[in-house]
Amino acid sequence: MATTISTRRVVTNPLGPAAVLDADYVYELLKRCGKRSPSGQRNRALILILWRAGLRINEALTLEPKDVHLDGRDAVITVRHAKGGKQRTVGVHQEAEAALRKWLETRSRLDVDRGRRIADRRVFCTIGGKNGAGKQIQ
Repeated sequence: MATTISTRRVVTNPLGPAAVLDADYVYELLKRCGKRSPSGQRNRALILILWRAGLRINEALTLEPKDVHLDGRDAVITVRHAKGGKQRTVGVHQEAEAALRKWLETRSRLDVDRGRRIADRRVFCTIGGKNGAGKQIQ
């Protein structure tokens, strides 16, 4: 009688468990973002959203303007493309909210959505309005 042996492959992260970023490190990153330049404002908002709201990079880069709700008392973001294809809603820290408001105002002033299909609009786009701001930031 043959015995079936189940092989189970365990995949481990060679870098070890994910590290939590130290606040001093994050603030050092934020210092390097220009406060007046549009790209600096975008990068600052993105870093704060990643850090304070706990979004994954792909979740943040696929956010559309309709996913950001800054009106009312509690600012929230709807992540429609979360891990596992799920949707979730996260609260936005005041510091991240202020940076995101500033970026959205700048983004609006730059009129980055002009001529773009609604499906192609992203909160964290390039200054020219194209998707792919993550490539510039990395």
